[in-house]
Amino acid sequence: MEITLKDNTYELDLGIGFALALDKQYKMKQSILEIDLEFGVGVAMLVSKLEGNSIDGILEFFDKGLKDVKTVSYSQKDLQKAVEKKAIEAKGFANLAEDCIKAIQEVGLYNHIFEGSEDLREEIEKYLVDSEKSKDKK
Repeated sequence: MEITLKDNTYELDLGIGFALALDKQYKMKQSILEIDLEFGVGVAMLVSKLEGNSIDGILEFFDKGLKDVKTVSYSQKDLQKAVEKKAIEAKGFANLAEDCIKAIQEVGLYNHIFEGSEDLREEIEKYLVDSEKSKDKK
């Protein structure tokens, strides 16, 4: 998938750098045999946001997708304008979110998320809801 920022078009890189950038932001803890393990669930969290047509999730998709792409510097406002333009071209944020999910699927690295355990998906959904509730309290 591509995005145009400041009259330059860039192909997003949805590979390992994309996943690692998201994993830094989204972690889960799980206790196994009395050992607490922490692991990243970034791409799965992003997919959940995209399935909910989250504008924040769409922006995150493009921002992290540009992580390993050499670009001219851009501001958050530049990215927002570019994503807004893509959403208009896609006929709305819901269609753009669907396009983002398809792009993640087409990479072929994240099949486990789409075929994955329902338990993990439920945990991620719970985390997102709890996360939003804690933001609302602030």
